[in-house]
Amino acid sequence: MNSNLLKLNLACGTNYLSGWVNVDIDSEVADLQHDLTKPLPYSDNSVSHIYAEHFIEHIEQKDALNFLRECRRVLKHDGILRLSTPSLYYLLVNYFEFNISSWGDLWMPPTRAHMINEGMRSWGHKFLYDADEIQRLSFEAGFNTICFQKWGESNHKYLQGLETREFKEELIVELTSNSALPEGEVSVDRTVVIEREEQIYQSMQLVKENLYLKKEVGAMASQLETLNKK
Repeated sequence: MNSNLLKLNLACGTNYLSGWVNVDIDSEVADLQHDLTKPLPYSDNSVSHIYAEHFIEHIEQKDALNFLRECRRVLKHDGILRLSTPSLYYLLVNYFEFNISSWGDLWMPPTRAHMINEGMRSWGHKFLYDADEIQRLSFEAGFNTICFQKWGESNHKYLQGLETREFKEELIVELTSNSALPEGEVSVDRTVVIEREEQIYQSMQLVKENLYLKKEVGAMASQLETLNKK
């Protein structure tokens, strides 16, 4: 292992990453127990990689902003923060397309209203993000380079294959502070988001068409039954 690399797995829960410092407020497997709404106990420019899976949605947005600022503070100039969080876009698309079964056995809300309210409030959720809000908050925290990524994929070897939860259209983003960029300039790569949102939309259209066909078939069957009774 490269001794110059200090890698933090924040809000690790039961997901212990070997070669990383695993941090959580109360996890029994954590190397360090720490409240992540408080300042990180690391020096400026001392950390090479940070990973946080399904964490920022569990804290108020003001705390999420402070968390991102703390991550930026402790990261080296070429350090990288990788975040994974549920997608508000995906939740809303499912609502408007009358689809409550997208999460399978993982989560089965009884109605669309339950889906929205549980998605926003259950499991300790405080604030759900879409790509625009993640981008805005990251810039406000001082990051100037944002790259949305696919599940388990990264251009950086230490950030590959880290996700442990079954993929349900989470937003996954890598943030850096690129000193090579002129002051005030930012770099954003939303290719993954654009592709996934288009695929989600097309998928939902197919669901909608299938529902329409089922209704049409049901109506025709009802009409035939009525005619046969006459």
